[in-house]
Amino acid sequence: MSIVKAHTSLIGDTGYNNHSKHFFKELSKLCQLQVRNFTVGKTWNGYNNDEPHNNEPYVDDTLKYILTEQTLNESDGSRKEYPLYSAYKNEGNPDVHIVLNETDHYYFYDNYDGKKIAYNVWETTKQPENFFNKLKEFDQIWVPSKWQRDCTIEQGIPS
Repeated sequence: MSIVKAHTSLIGDTGYNNHSKHFFKELSKLCQLQVRNFTVGKTWNGYNNDEPHNNEPYVDDTLKYILTEQTLNESDGSRKEYPLYSAYKNEGNPDVHIVLNETDHYYFYDNYDGKKIAYNVWETTKQPENFFNKLKEFDQIWVPSKWQRDCTIEQGIPS
């Protein structure tokens, strides 16, 4: 079974958070899934153990199983990964990485071994040029609509 690692903003109640939650919970039924999360929710009290999202009303056993890392910004401006839900740890090296986040997010610029899929929602006809050039480095680009597909192809991604 393939191991897929998601790099996303799953915790919280924005449109991206809700889409990521539902998409990756469904995907976890089809493959072994690990989720690296960037955001925190309204109940965030800091990272003082590996279960900091337990007070979010939507966190269930499925999310506890697939959430494996929390990215946090450090006081020196760097980012650091912290383990999540070690009791439910979903281990192994991923074969595929899916980055699902807003345009120009940090996660699109990280280095990944294996297949890379960029999943991005953008609500205008052109992506910023620097970010669009980064998208060209991914093996696949997923978008949520035919309109965004057409815009992405028109900007220079092969169909």
